[in-house]
Amino acid sequence: MQTFADKLKMQVPPARSGVSGLWTARQKVDWKPVSVQRESLGFDFSFARISVDAPKRAQDQPIDSSGVQTKKIEEEMKVEPAAAEEFADEADEGKEVKVASDIGLNLQTKKVDDASGWFGGVTGGKNDTVASGVTLGSLSQPDDGKVDADSFGTETYDVDFNGISHSFAKKVCTISGTLDVTCQWGARNRGRKDVPSGTSAVVTAENWPDIKKDLTPAKNSPYKSPRKKYFSQDLTERHEIDHGKDDFDRTKSTGMGLVKASLEKNTVTPKNADKTIPKILADAKAAVVKDVSDYYKGKGTDHDSYAGEIRAYLKGKPDYEALVDAVEKHGKTLRIPRNTRRR
Repeated sequence: MQTFADKLKMQVPPARSGVSGLWTARQKVDWKPVSVQRESLGFDFSFARISVDAPKRAQDQPIDSSGVQTKKIEEEMKVEPAAAEEFADEADEGKEVKVASDIGLNLQTKKVDDASGWFGGVTGGKNDTVASGVTLGSLSQPDDGKVDADSFGTETYDVDFNGISHSFAKKVCTISGTLDVTCQWGARNRGRKDVPSGTSAVVTAENWPDIKKDLTPAKNSPYKSPRKKYFSQDLTERHEIDHGKDDFDRTKSTGMGLVKASLEKNTVTPKNADKTIPKILADAKAAVVKDVSDYYKGKGTDHDSYAGEIRAYLKGKPDYEALVDAVEKHGKTLRIPRNTRRR
């Protein structure tokens, strides 16, 4: 607010120019306050001569003999408070002033009728954390695996999520189901003669030393037998089955932890859960498969140096040793037939 001394200076708001659309300052009028005896207007106009024929524009009005400019007074003079209070003169219009916020806050709520979603009804876009409710399922080992021509056996590892469902509670999406492991395998003889036991008919007094040599496992890694002419169908199949059990044990000890970590690093919304969860499960499966593969290979660079092969051969080593001992024991009991000469 302005403060006033003897004179009350009142500013009239600027008028818009008809030429440029800009604002131009209106002419200021000085008023002389007098006593309150004149109650009609509260000011003494006796010092000014009012001409009934005065021009409409103040700047065109004549000046009387005493040097006082006359002005026609409008019946109603409207003054904009902001302009009157904030700007003392035309120069103040360009000054910067601070901005004060007077913005209110309104809250609108909307009732949701659907009672099947998040927290008993709302299917909005809030991201909820994921919790794993997946458990380890069964191990399946079908024996119909295709074996390469240069291999005695083969085994493959795969996992699948089954019975998957999800539910929302307390801002958590719990994914439930089982992780089932499938390890398909197969075995072939590659033209070798099968030695099912030490007392089988294939063992003779002549060939048992060759069988023993061909089936005896190496003392050092990877502990496998030469198998140049003979092999054991049973022990070859056990080798591949042992790979599957090894993979399953790895899934149990480490894979399930990877599933939990992989699932629970995600967030979902009730609205996009059906589309998001399959992708989340696919990522978890990939993490488990990679881990089992890395565990099988270890630091090895080829078949005989892969950690999984070494474990399987080492596990089968006692069985091969028992077989060759039985072959030797039985072979020594057999008599070599003598060639007789006719007389």
